[in-house]
Amino acid sequence: MNLTRQRAQVAVRSHIAFLAAAVVTLHVSVVSARPSPQSIRSQIGTAGVNAAAANAYENRETWAALLKGIRSGNREWFDVGRLLYPSAGAALNEDLAEAFMAMLDTSPATILASPPLSVSRLCSGDDIDSAPNATTAQQRQKVDRRIRGIASVKLASVSSARDSCVKAPRMFRASLK
Repeated sequence: MNLTRQRAQVAVRSHIAFLAAAVVTLHVSVVSARPSPQSIRSQIGTAGVNAAAANAYENRETWAALLKGIRSGNREWFDVGRLLYPSAGAALNEDLAEAFMAMLDTSPATILASPPLSVSRLCSGDDIDSAPNATTAQQRQKVDRRIRGIASVKLASVSSARDSCVKAPRMFRASLK
């Protein structure tokens, strides 16, 4: 009877160890499946930039994380976006361009130091103008914040880009009635 009980305890311990390993494996696979700049860079390295751009776009979670990361001004996401931008198709480029434009609100010095698109396009305000359901007052507030953000950049290395960039939102602001 004692031997049977010991076998049962060993069996239970084995099952517990197996379940614990399965939980750890599941957790690791879920964590590693989260989109990250590193995972996209890895895809670029193995499959090439065109395939990585297409894969990122096809996976809505990855694409949303990329755009959110760029808009937030996160340097790693910005660098990945810069790598993908030249190889992305028209729809992808439009999404990326709007995310880069939004960086003027969160990290103007970073985007002005190495803009992945022309300064005139970057600073056009198209992302503000195309905001769905935004009132004119909301657009004005957004443009005013953007102008202040751009004008606050004091780096000498981006003064020319800053000066060019601040003109477009001012003109856009004047057009809002």
